[in-house]
Formats: sequence, C-alpha cells, structure tokens
Amino acid sequence: MTCPLYIDYTRECIRKYKRVIQVPSFDICQSNLYAECPIYNIISGHVKMCEYTDICDKEVPFIGVDFERLKYISNKFCLHGNEGNCAIYKLRKAGVEAPRNLSPDGSIRILIM
Repeated sequence: MTCPLYIDYTRECIRKYKRVIQVPSFDICQSNLYAECPIYNIISGHVKMCEYTDICDKEVPFIGVDFERLKYISNKFCLHGNEGNCAIYKLRKAGVEAPRNLSPDGSIRILIM
C-alpha cells in the first residue's frame, strides 16, 4: 500500500510542507511505512502539532535531513505535545527570535548556503 498523499509519483504533501522535498527517497511513500511519516500524520490530523510547525517549515533549513532524522525531530520535539522539549519553541515562547541554525535539540548546525 502507498501513502494516500503520493499521487501519480508526486508527493502531494509537498504543497503544504516544502521540507519534504528534501527527503530524497520515495521508499516511505511507496510502502506501508508511510504511516510513520510525520508529515502524513500532520496533514491527516492524526497527531497534535506544535503551534510553530508552519513557521519552522518556512524558516528552519532542513537541508540534508534524511527521513529518519525528520521522524526523530518531529516525534521528539514537534508532535504529540512534545514542543516543550524544543529549543526553538522555548525561545519563541520567551519572545526571542531563534537563530536559523538552531536545531530543536539545541545543537547548532553549520549552514552552507
């Protein structure tokens, strides 16, 4: 079975969450594992998401993030009421702008533009 958002070899989820395009493999989309995809679960309404998910999708660079890392970040920090674990969330709630290279786990990434 394939993901309901994977239509005619196109990931429809990209229309809502651009970061998905950076995940190079379609293996998840073409298997039963799509149910583990955080983007599928957000769009389908199966999970509670952080109020900043849409902002992070636009502002936080996820270049080079593979599917397993995207799943880890989403499940540990962005979904299921876990946003309180996220360094970006904590700064935004305190009224402080989060640096673009700050990861949800608090580590700093080197950005290559």
